[in-house]
Amino acid sequence: MLTNFTNEEPQWLKICQISNQDTENEDCQFINKVMKSTKIDTFTIESGAQGYFIRVVDGKKKKRPTILVCHGGPHSSAPFNMFLKEKLLWATLGYNLCIVNYRGSVGFGLKFLEELSGNVFEMDVNDCLDLFQKCLDDYGDEINSEKLGVYGGSHGGFLTCSIISHPNWIDRFQAACIWNPVTAMHSAICFSDIPDWHYSVACNKPHTWILEKEDIIKMYDKSPIGRLTNVKTPSLFIIGGDDRRCPGKQGLYFWKGLRARGVESDLHYYPTEGHAVASLEEHMDAVMNMVRWWVDHI
Repeated sequence: MLTNFTNEEPQWLKICQISNQDTENEDCQFINKVMKSTKIDTFTIESGAQGYFIRVVDGKKKKRPTILVCHGGPHSSAPFNMFLKEKLLWATLGYNLCIVNYRGSVGFGLKFLEELSGNVFEMDVNDCLDLFQKCLDDYGDEINSEKLGVYGGSHGGFLTCSIISHPNWIDRFQAACIWNPVTAMHSAICFSDIPDWHYSVACNKPHTWILEKEDIIKMYDKSPIGRLTNVKTPSLFIIGGDDRRCPGKQGLYFWKGLRARGVESDLHYYPTEGHAVASLEEHMDAVMNMVRWWVDHI
């Protein structure tokens, strides 16, 4: 268990070393303190995409590591005031968070949502990177540009793989955490429980059960697997072996490709877990493995 978050380095204690009553009281007090000291700024770019810059203000004027956070969906969102335990944990450890709502996100109107159809891998990736660049530019006095990370799960995992393989950004991030990604739509469609997603975001057409050659080519061209050889970023993969939405072998194939090329990467595989890796012990294990990856790399 992580404790003493206010220290420069995280402290590790066994759960049996802390009484339940003390932990509850300390946790409640600590969370209240963190929430009161959290500062959130909102910013937008020309496309209408929106981002939040979140950090804990503790009176220390120093540049901190910063994590770009890409939500899944893509037709979902990162709400301004939602309590997200992983994000709170990272903030308390001293990481700034840049959380983005790219085109395709909900809550910004129907046109904004539908605009992504047929434009995945370009429009959403560009929005994420443009928002992050604006964050770096506007808050440069609070960001250590030599300690940058990127995280996403599901479509956010797709985006993370797309971002670290982007030709203009392959040297910018020092670490990535990738949770149950889609990396090759042309193969994922054969096993996913949402094959209509692939047709919509890649081809802007309704799903059919007959894969046309031109559709397969479009899905490949809009998948990060085609840019795998660009990747240099140390990457951690969290994979649920029983994920029926983003089949686990999607992440495994990308991970193996990085390993074969000598790129530092790690894999935590949970064979009985689904898309969310939701079981208590497995989920907490995944979260703490991500924390250790951030601590080691940024």
